[in-house]
Amino acid sequence: MATDSNPLTDAYMALGLSEDFAAAIASGQDADAVIKTWKAAWRKGLPDNHPAIKAVLNGKASPEEAESLIAASHEHPELVTLVADGTKTMKWVVAVLDGFKGMHHGVEAIIGGADPNIVANFLDVEVNSKTLKIIKEGGSPITKIDVVINQIEENIQRSREQFASMSEEKMKETLKKSHLKIGRGKKERIERYDRFLNLVCQISKNSVDPALSISGTYVKEKRICNVCSQSRLRYNREPRDYCWNCRREVHTVVPTVKNIRDITDSKNFNTISDALGISKSKSKFEKLQILRKFTKQIDIPLMISKKGTKIVRTTIYEKGSSNHEQSNDFRKS
Repeated sequence: MATDSNPLTDAYMALGLSEDFAAAIASGQDADAVIKTWKAAWRKGLPDNHPAIKAVLNGKASPEEAESLIAASHEHPELVTLVADGTKTMKWVVAVLDGFKGMHHGVEAIIGGADPNIVANFLDVEVNSKTLKIIKEGGSPITKIDVVINQIEENIQRSREQFASMSEEKMKETLKKSHLKIGRGKKERIERYDRFLNLVCQISKNSVDPALSISGTYVKEKRICNVCSQSRLRYNREPRDYCWNCRREVHTVVPTVKNIRDITDSKNFNTISDALGISKSKSKFEKLQILRKFTKQIDIPLMISKKGTKIVRTTIYEKGSSNHEQSNDFRKS
């Protein structure tokens, strides 16, 4: 498992652990599970690269599940390998074994994508509906949140770099698609698109993981009174302007989104839509469609959807094994 020298791996090897077991603990895998597997009687005589052991070291199975895989590895080593390399979940493999253990052609067909109902019918075996349902679901592991968050940031960064290298006409086209003003020069356009990407990045990350809040400067160019936070200004552009609401000259500021966590809340959703420059005259679901178009053109997920009259979360990702550090500016991530 380990290929490069790692001081922490070496430290755990000093206890007497093999390199693969030491490296698993050093990389952040469940230390209790790794140690329990190391001490297990069923492990004796098995190489560290045995699929059942690898499944524990890679965080794909518990020690108890790995023990159950040992027996299966003799008849269906390919199933155990699918768990060890993360291609299939333990739940899926157990379902296949429950329904088709010992039936090599059947297991081979199911691994290849065959409908388990048809396989059961052809082999004249009775498999309960719950097991068949689990098998039909495919058994693809759910991506860790940390992996998804990193992918979002990578795609945002790539979009930022691509925009900076675009021709003038392509820049204008991209800004129009993002409902942004064209601007007068390259620097202004890049700064404007940066603000757009920063906000959309945070919206996408929050939709995946509600623990990540949304904060940042409004994308659309408007200023508000620093006293009453209203935009009823004489010119709506100068750092110092006359506020019709306060009826005096005031300093103006660009509005910001501050620590929004529940994107499905109507008030929060409208604030975010306004910050992106989406027209207030649009309905909630029209705004959702526009926001989905924004995320789609950058190739990042938006894990919220319409359900009746509400907007709800559709997050399907598992919590990551490491703590992701919050960054309200993807350029600092």
